[in-house]
Order: sequence, then structure tokens, then C-alpha cells
Amino acid sequence: MKADDFKILIVDDESGMREFLAGFCDVNGYKAVLASNGEEALELIGHSEVCDLVIVDFLMPGMHGVEFIRRARKQRPGLPIIAMSAWDDVEDSFIGAGANLFLRKPFDPYFLEKAIEVIARVDSSNQPNERIARLMEMRMPLAVPDS
Repeated sequence: MKADDFKILIVDDESGMREFLAGFCDVNGYKAVLASNGEEALELIGHSEVCDLVIVDFLMPGMHGVEFIRRARKQRPGLPIIAMSAWDDVEDSFIGAGANLFLRKPFDPYFLEKAIEVIARVDSSNQPNERIARLMEMRMPLAVPDS
């Protein structure tokens, strides 16, 4: 799949983070689809052509990221999902709900870029969790160190 054909659904109630990630997608040749909450995002993923990957925040009004992932998994079980939060203690909840990868904010954009590249290369014969697990084994920094 060519990068410009790869669509990423960004789910975050903070407009600044949505804009940052949309710009990140643009610079890296991906198409960004934006949703400001979980309900809106669930409606969008109901249409398979809308996205190939979801990046979702934890704390959002109405529906938090973990609940969004649980519901998204029922609609599209194989859809890769990257979860993000400034809170360290939600990683297990995200992974338990079905996220493929967790990034702690602030995260290193290089790591996000590499994770997306891995996911974008997955074909129908290879599950994204396997490739992401190998990426995680590299133990690249998931967050920018505090100064």
C-alpha cells in the first residue's frame, strides 16, 4: 500500500493534538481523518474505506479511549489501533482493551513514524500485532524524556 493511500483516523478532543498529528500525517504522506470524540470516530470506522489505522487518546469527554477501543474492536476486529496518553498507568487498560501499541505523551515522533511504517506494510497474510510486537522489542523510547 502506498503511503498516500494509507488513512489514519485521529481521535482526540484536544484540537492542538489533532492538528499536530494531521500535520505529521501530511508530512509523512498519509491522509488524516479527524474525530474529536469516540462517538464520532465509531461512526467513521463503520465505513471500512475511512481508515487503515486509528490513533486515539485516553481522556475525552463522553467516551474515554479504552471504551472506544472495546467498541471499535467489535466493529472492525483487525483494525490497528495506537493508543496515547500522558498518564502512564493506563497502558495496561489500553492493551487489555485491544490497542496494538501505547505511546506516552509527549512521545517521540520518530517512533510514531516507524510504528506507522510497520503497520502500513502489513498485508493480509501478516497480523499487525506480530510486527508491532517486534517493533516494541526494540525498546525505542516511547516518550520524550522530561527536561
